[in-house]
Amino acid sequence: VCATLGTTGACAFDNLKEIGVICEEENLWLHIDAAYAGSAFVCPEFRHWLDGIEYADSFAFNPSKWLMGILTAPPCGKTICEK
Repeated sequence: VCATLGTTGACAFDNLKEIGVICEEENLWLHIDAAYAGSAFVCPEFRHWLDGIEYADSFAFNPSKWLMGILTAPPCGKTICEK
C-alpha cells in the first residue's frame, strides 16, 4: 500500500494512522511517498503530518523538490529507508 504525504499536484496528505492500522492488521507493506513535501519534515512545525509514521515499512522523499538538491549529484532522486 502506498500512502502519500504531500502529493506534487495538490500537496494532499493521507491519514497514516488509519491506513497503518489496516496494513498492520492485514500484514501489508506500507510505503510512504513524501517525494514532494518530505523535506518539510525537518521543521518541527510540520512534523504533526508524520502522525502514524511508525506503521511505515519504507519512506521516500526527494530533496530536489524543496531543498534545491542537484538531480545529477549522487545520491540522486529518492532516498528510501526500510525498517
